[in-house]
Amino acid sequence: MVDKFDPPKSCPPTPDDLTCKDFQLNNLIDACFIDSVVNENLNIGGAEIRVFKLLGIHEQGQLVDLTGMGEAISGGDQTTFPVSGGFTLVGSTCPSEWRSEQTGAGVIQSAFIGYDFGEHEIDKTNMRYGIDTFIRQHISRIIIQQGPLAKNRATKVRVERSDDGVTWFGVDIIDLPDDEFAHEIAFNTSAPSRRWRLRPIVFNGGASDFWIVVNLQLISLHETTLENLQDDFGFIEARNRDYASQSISLKASYDLIDVQTEFNRWGAGLPTQTFYFQVHFNSTVAALGRPVIIGDIFEVPSETQFSPTLEPIKKFVEVIDVGWSTEGYAPGWQPLIQRVIAEPAIPREETQDIFGDFVPQVDETGFLDVDTSK
Repeated sequence: MVDKFDPPKSCPPTPDDLTCKDFQLNNLIDACFIDSVVNENLNIGGAEIRVFKLLGIHEQGQLVDLTGMGEAISGGDQTTFPVSGGFTLVGSTCPSEWRSEQTGAGVIQSAFIGYDFGEHEIDKTNMRYGIDTFIRQHISRIIIQQGPLAKNRATKVRVERSDDGVTWFGVDIIDLPDDEFAHEIAFNTSAPSRRWRLRPIVFNGGASDFWIVVNLQLISLHETTLENLQDDFGFIEARNRDYASQSISLKASYDLIDVQTEFNRWGAGLPTQTFYFQVHFNSTVAALGRPVIIGDIFEVPSETQFSPTLEPIKKFVEVIDVGWSTEGYAPGWQPLIQRVIAEPAIPREETQDIFGDFVPQVDETGFLDVDTSK
């Protein structure tokens, strides 16, 4: 008797974080399992790679959420709905929301939700500089999503900014749509500040109702747009690159390089520092919104060196090629792992967003403007 053949089944109905996504190349149950094992192995044993995402032409001029590296602040939270839940991106594997501690008239009197971008640090406890150096962001618009019930929504809020957290300056008063969907709202530009917050002025709820914010994003616009590219015809490389201001962490494996000066021939030289990374394709797309592409900048914390004064010398590499790794195929030739080739990044015009502007500034007299404070 011939055994009955069962056709391959699609991924079983599992939680959202395990369900095959639209961008996944594999949608068979066996490949899904292998894919999850590969991802788990990299998450456990892989090295941390911080990706500074190159913004393509279709992304330049679009909105970039600046939260993520600081601390969420509020006028008071409910115990099981902390303010950090209000900054969880919509569609994430662990969606949440923020609920104000205040209810009724108390929401207008003392409730607020906002963000403190913090100070420059070398780790979680030590400051990078001997004096206070705040991270100031110039917020020009927000994306906000409120609760599903009208009684938990504010319809008018005041945008405020502050450096010390005590003195707050009003930026604008904006109207919020009275629905449960995410909305992008622009307001008057003011000045870069360390802290930003929203304070409700009009609240729908009654005496026992609290304010709910499902998601809040603080937005700044990138300067480069389609209209001001150096070369918008595509004949040569456009050098007006934009990079994301905040890095995104991924896990990857890579081949270690034995950096040793060679003295056995005329002159001295170092071996070519070409890095070969292996990254999990599906989790990369989930984190970046796209695969790794040529031009992305990686910071490799595990390759950090230290100067004689114990100042960290970070390792930055630029992606020069991307392909499928021959070690990352599932049965049926389903690709799971990308092979990323990168070389040491060089400070130049294209990478000013990462390394800063190294070009001396010329004043109106035609002479170099020497800034002795740097």
